[in-house]
Amino acid sequence: MSAFEEASEAERKRQWLPPSPLQIAWLVVLLVFAGIALWLALSPPPPLPEKPQLASAVSPAKPTLPARSAAAAVDAPQAPSAPPPAPAPVVATPLSPAPAEGLVEKSPFGPLPKIDGAREPWQVYAHPFEQTAARPRIALLISGLGMSKRATDAAISTLPPQISLAFSPYGHNLQARVDAARKAGHEVLLLVPMEPENYPKNDPGPQTLLTTLPMADNLDRLHWVMSRFAGYVGLVNDMGSRYTASEEAMTPVLEDLKARGLLFMDARSSQYSVAAKLARDLRVPRVLNNRFLDSEHTEENIRKQLKDLESVAKTYGAAAGIGSPYPLTIRLVAEWAATLSERGFDLAPITAVASRQPVR
Repeated sequence: MSAFEEASEAERKRQWLPPSPLQIAWLVVLLVFAGIALWLALSPPPPLPEKPQLASAVSPAKPTLPARSAAAAVDAPQAPSAPPPAPAPVVATPLSPAPAEGLVEKSPFGPLPKIDGAREPWQVYAHPFEQTAARPRIALLISGLGMSKRATDAAISTLPPQISLAFSPYGHNLQARVDAARKAGHEVLLLVPMEPENYPKNDPGPQTLLTTLPMADNLDRLHWVMSRFAGYVGLVNDMGSRYTASEEAMTPVLEDLKARGLLFMDARSSQYSVAAKLARDLRVPRVLNNRFLDSEHTEENIRKQLKDLESVAKTYGAAAGIGSPYPLTIRLVAEWAATLSERGFDLAPITAVASRQPVR
């Protein structure tokens, strides 16, 4: 064999020597890493971490707003309070037409009321009243009607029929307006102008009863006033702080009312009025005004006077108040009357409190 062939054979033997232990170890390491890489590539991805569990075991199908805490409910902006409910529609119970047969007589001034046997105008023309158990009664009179058609119509149509209405003798088309009031169920009174302390600076009109006039002249004026319309249950003084303080002036007036079967409401335009006391002594049906509702024409004052009437009625069993036909007064009285029964009172016509109030 040549030297060249010997060298080639020796080289082939070196190339085919078996691997050493170190080489085998590295080969195993490489195979392990290759296997791991292949397994990771072929395995499904691991599951995502779970979300924290909700307090409820079952999630709602749709997202819902969190419940408001009590504190949140208090702090949250509140919707504006609703206005007071409108008074319930007035259900009219028409009163009988006036004048009633047998309850009128002729006079030089016109027809005047009179008694017919046991029938007295203050009872015949009254609004029927059914007392609820023994509850306190409150009567209201809206006074000064007949001068303004708008104010008169508003009082007739807005106020409940238990509220009585007083008409001025100087109004226009009076009988028609009184008939409309009675058709709506309202009891009617007649305003009689009487002398105030500052007369004639403050003048109730040409037919005012005056302490300086003879009794006959005052009775003529009284009868002129009483002849303006029919259907009233009695009279209430318009002004009169001086006249009602005079026993001499008031006595013939009250005696005439008694003879005609009429009541008298003392408006109490003066703390010195003797009218209610005289009426009691003469056995004339009487009503005493406990509060003027709107001498101060504000909502706060009107509400206060109505509240005061409730206190008076609780104490004495009956109370009466007088208001004017201002839009504010009519609205507040209608709202007050709508909930009066819920507070334990009966809304009554003027005749239902006649001779029920203490007189000092």
